[in-house]
Amino acid sequence: MDELKLYYFCCVCRHLSFTRAAQACNVVQSTISKQIASLEEELGVKLFHRKHRSISLTPAGMRLLEHANTYTNQYRAINASVQKLMMDYSGRIKIGVGQYEADLILEPLKHFAHKYPEVEVNCMLYPYSNLVSLCGSGALDVAIGTELCSKMLKGKTSVDLLADRWLVAAHRDSDFWKLDPERQRRLDGQLVITTYNNDYEPVRPHCISHRTDHRAFTYSNTYASQLLLLRANMGIALLPSYLRPFVPECVRMEDLMDPPLIIRFTAIYDPEMCTASTLEFLHICRESLATLNAPNDHSRACDAVHVTESKDIAGLSHTAETTMPAPHPPSSS
Repeated sequence: MDELKLYYFCCVCRHLSFTRAAQACNVVQSTISKQIASLEEELGVKLFHRKHRSISLTPAGMRLLEHANTYTNQYRAINASVQKLMMDYSGRIKIGVGQYEADLILEPLKHFAHKYPEVEVNCMLYPYSNLVSLCGSGALDVAIGTELCSKMLKGKTSVDLLADRWLVAAHRDSDFWKLDPERQRRLDGQLVITTYNNDYEPVRPHCISHRTDHRAFTYSNTYASQLLLLRANMGIALLPSYLRPFVPECVRMEDLMDPPLIIRFTAIYDPEMCTASTLEFLHICRESLATLNAPNDHSRACDAVHVTESKDIAGLSHTAETTMPAPHPPSSS
C-alpha cells in the first residue's frame, strides 16, 4: 500500500464522490477509480459501496480510514529515514515546482547551474496537491509553491520569496478591454479561467468573497492550458504579475483588481534533511528574487525576505538565524 493510494482513498472519503475527489486532486476520474480498485485488490476487501449516484464506506473502508493518518505518518517517517540514509549530500538536488513557479525560478536555476555545474539538478512540475504530498513525504529537497502549500506542510520550513499581485489577463482582441474601468474591475459578465477548485486555488475564493460580477468559472488543470484558452480568446484569467514577460504577445495583462489579490510564493524544505546544495539553491533564489523589490517593478515583493517556521510562528527571527546559516559551496566529493 503506497501513500498515493491512501491519499486518493482519504480524498474520496472526504468528498464521497470520485468526481469531486478527482477535481480536488487535479487528476481525471479514471485515475482515482483505478487507484481505489488497486487498493481494494491489494487488501482483498471492498472499501466502498457503489450505488448509481452515490458511494458510502463499507466496514472495511471505515476501519482503514480510522488508521489512515497513523499509516501515513509511519510511511513518511520510514521514507524520510531511508532518504536521509541514501541521500547524496553534495551531488544532487531534487526540486519540485508548482504550476505557476517555473518562470519564477528560471534565473535562480541558471545561476545555480553556472556556479555549480557538478551538481545534478532534478526539477519536476507538479499540481499543487501532488507537490504538497511529495514534499511532505520527503521525496523532494525543496518545493517551490505558494503560501497555501506552506500552510499544509506543518513541521516544514518555508522561505518567503515573493509576495506578488495577480493581474487580469485576456487576449488583446478580447471585448473585455472595451469595458469601462469600473466594469473591468468588477470582471463584469466575464468567464474566468481558473484551475481546479481545491485548497490551493486562490482566484475563485477571491472573486466570490469580493463579489465580482463574473459570469461563471471554467476550469483547466495547468497554467499551460489556461494560456491555451487565453490565446483562443475564450475568457479571462488572473495570473501572477511576474509572469507578464513570459506570456504570449497576444495576451495582455493589467493591474485592475480592487481590492488586489496578493499571494506569497515560497520555497519549502525540511531542515533536518537539508543538504549544502539545497541551502545554496535557496540562497541563490533569495538573492535573485530580491531584484523584484525594485520600486519600478510591477510585482509586489516582500519588504524583507524572511524564513518562517510552520510549526513555530513566534520564533521567526531566531529560526531565520539558526535554520538558514550562510551557505557553503556544495562539496564535490
